[in-house]
Amino acid sequence: MLKMTIPVSVVSVKAAKDVKSSNYADFLFVGGSISIPVDQAAFDTLKPLEGSEVLASFQMKPSGIARFGRSVSIFEAVKFLGLVK
Repeated sequence: MLKMTIPVSVVSVKAAKDVKSSNYADFLFVGGSISIPVDQAAFDTLKPLEGSEVLASFQMKPSGIARFGRSVSIFEAVKFLGLVK
């Protein structure tokens, strides 16, 4: 896994519905969007930034796929690590 810093838009931040579920944040970036669980500290940081563009760090998981008959790597964000100031 690698750490990558990318510019993203914070689309929405959703609170957990009960004690068994997680808080979620939806991010939009060049190439797609992702909804990932975030802890309470990240929730508190991201909630006032809804609709804003920020520079954020993510833990990225590489995956190999075939695209147009060639093997390429894609990187999927699996964990929000924090904002970069």
